[in-house]
Amino acid sequence: MVYIAAALALSAVVVSAQQAAPAARGHTFAMHNAATQDVPGTIAMLFVGALAHAQPAAPAVQGQASATHMAAIEDAPGKGLIAGISDHMVTLPEFYQLDSVPSEKMSPLLERQYLYGKESTFVKWTAKKGAVVPLHHHANEQVTWIVSGKATVYSQGKAYTMSAGDIMIFPPNVPHEFAFSEDTVDIDFFAPGRQDWMDGTASYYAK
Repeated sequence: MVYIAAALALSAVVVSAQQAAPAARGHTFAMHNAATQDVPGTIAMLFVGALAHAQPAAPAVQGQASATHMAAIEDAPGKGLIAGISDHMVTLPEFYQLDSVPSEKMSPLLERQYLYGKESTFVKWTAKKGAVVPLHHHANEQVTWIVSGKATVYSQGKAYTMSAGDIMIFPPNVPHEFAFSEDTVDIDFFAPGRQDWMDGTASYYAK
C-alpha cells in the first residue's frame, strides 16, 4: 500500500511536469503505465522522470516570442558560485539562441534582431549593400562591432570606414549615421537599454 500511495503521489507530479514540458509526454505516460507491473521500480522511474521534465517556463523576450534554448542548459553543481553572493541571488542568467530571435524589417535593405537586458540592449543588424541608418543621436552609449562586410560611419565631421573586426564606441548623444557599402552583419550594444525602441519613438530609420 505504501508503494501504491507513493506511486500515485509521484504520478500527480509527473502530470504537472507534462504540462510544463509537452514534448516529454510519450515517455512519461510509458512510465506511468508500467506502474501496474513493477511498483517499486516504477516509483524510482517516476521520481527521475518528474525531476527531468519539470523545467521552469522559458523567460520571454520583451515584445517578442521566447527564444530561450533550454536543451543547452544542464546542472553543474558547485560551478559558477561565489560564497556570500550566490546564496543571496534570486535570479538566473537569461540564455538565448540568437537565430531563434524574430527578425524585424526596418527598411527594404535593413533588418534587426534584438534583446533587452535589465540595463542594456543587444542588437544584430543584417544590412544589404546600400542600406543606411540616417543621422541621429541618443542618450545611450553605443558599441558597434562589424562582424562582416563594410560600412562608412559619419560622425562629427569625419568619415570612418569600418570593416570586419572593427569596433567603434559612440559616447552618449554623439551624432552618427551609417552607410553600408557591402552586405554587412553589425553587432551593437547599448547601455542603458534603448527605451525609445521599447516605446516605438525612434523614427529615424530609412524606409
